[in-house]
Amino acid sequence: MKKQKKYMDNKINKFWDWFLVNEHFLKPELITNILVDNIDEKIQELGNFSWEIGYDDEKKDNFLVISPNGSYELLDECKYIINISPKIKNWYFLSSRPPKKWNLIFNLEINGNKLFFDAKEWEFLLFKYPDGVYDIVINFNNNEKIIKKVFYDAAIIALEGELGEEFVIEKINKIEIVNQFQKDEISKINQFSNLKFIINS
Repeated sequence: MKKQKKYMDNKINKFWDWFLVNEHFLKPELITNILVDNIDEKIQELGNFSWEIGYDDEKKDNFLVISPNGSYELLDECKYIINISPKIKNWYFLSSRPPKKWNLIFNLEINGNKLFFDAKEWEFLLFKYPDGVYDIVINFNNNEKIIKKVFYDAAIIALEGELGEEFVIEKINKIEIVNQFQKDEISKINQFSNLKFIINS
C-alpha cells in the first residue's frame, strides 16, 4: 500500500512539475491542440478524470479543473491531487467543476443530434434529510418522447451547473424524473431557477 501511494505521489508530482514548466503555454488563449492532447494524456495517467482549463473573468486568473466525472470514489483522489498542487501566479486549481455563471440554458448532444434545454422552465420538489443530504424530483414540463436517461443526464448537467459537482456528488442522494407531480405535491413545487437560493437559505 505504501509503495502504491509513493508511486502515485511520484506520478502526481511529475505532472505538477510538467505543468509548472509549461504553465505559460497552457493559458487558455495560448494553448494548442498538441498541448491539449499532452495534458489530457498526463491527466489520464493519474486516473479516469476529466479536466477543463479556462479563464476566470471575475478573479482575473486562469484555472485548471481536474474532475472526478461525477464519481464519489474519485472525488477524494482529485482533492488529493489538487491539495499538493504548486502555487503558481495567476492560476488556481479545483478538484471538481464549480457552479456556473450561466442562464440555465444548454444543449446536450445525443447520437449526433443537439437537444435544447432551458432549466428555467423546469419544476422540482426537494426533500432534505437530517444529515444534510437531499432527494430531488424534477419535472421537465416537456411532452417530447425523450428517453429518461437523456433527461437524467440533463438534470445532472443543470444540478452541477447550479450547485457545483462536489455538492451534487456528496449531497444529492437521489434524482427522480417525472412527467407531472401529484395533486398533493403542487403546493411544494418550486421553479428550478430558485434551487440554489432554496438550498443556500
